[in-house]
Amino acid sequence: LDFASNVLSNQYQLLDEPINASHLEKLNPAQASFIEKALSYNVSILWGPPGTGKTQTLTSVIKNLCDAGEKTLICSNTNMAVDQVFLKCCREDSSLYIDDNKFVRIGNISHKDLIRDHRQQVTVEGISEKLGLEFKEEITQLLSRRSQLIDQSSDLLDKSALFDELDRVAIEIQRSKSEFLQTQALAKSL
Repeated sequence: LDFASNVLSNQYQLLDEPINASHLEKLNPAQASFIEKALSYNVSILWGPPGTGKTQTLTSVIKNLCDAGEKTLICSNTNMAVDQVFLKCCREDSSLYIDDNKFVRIGNISHKDLIRDHRQQVTVEGISEKLGLEFKEEITQLLSRRSQLIDQSSDLLDKSALFDELDRVAIEIQRSKSEFLQTQALAKSL
């Protein structure tokens, strides 16, 4: 509600994070200028005819926002346009963001390459499956380690029982030795 109120009243919060220059390398001056403006406001609209670099520009904005720990919503009148941005992010050096599940594609995916190559990394279902498999593997490893520790503790309990038996034998030897010395002393006195 605060966000909507701010948009309607034209009030924006500036980002404190500096622009990451490495995300500007592939851009022309107009695209770089848009990024500076986009990172200065809560809402930005990028419009242009086909082939003018909108996807590249949005990818750079998204990377900068991810670097700043911000959230981004990408909207378009077609699923294919949103898919193009996601695909560009997935194919570029954004794998860190993809692997950390910072890019989530909600809605129907239209681009076959995005479905085929990156569904597990960008859809809620895919991320859930991936994390589920990771957690399942971690649980399997923990259960295996638990089994090993139980086996080791069983071995230790067996060894502990042997040491207890050795302690009993040592006490019995000491008692027998004491009785022998007493019997020997009595025999010498007779």
